[in-house]
Amino acid sequence: MELYVVGAIVAILSALIIFKSIKIVVKVILNTIIGAIILYVANILLSSFGIYIVIKPIVAFLTGLLGVPFVIALIILKLFI
Repeated sequence: MELYVVGAIVAILSALIIFKSIKIVVKVILNTIIGAIILYVANILLSSFGIYIVIKPIVAFLTGLLGVPFVIALIILKLFI
């Protein structure tokens, strides 16, 4: 009987760990997609000024993670470089 309790506890803990990690992976993927969309919209708005930001996976990930201030920093870097 004791082994069933231990097995149930181990199963519950492993399920929690797996679902938590899947939740984190889904959140990272969604943030990357949102970052790519933000960069695409910024490129559309800034194309009339001759400014274009290259959309790469790492840039999209960082934009999703850091948000609009990162896009502003990219624009400022693009103006001075």
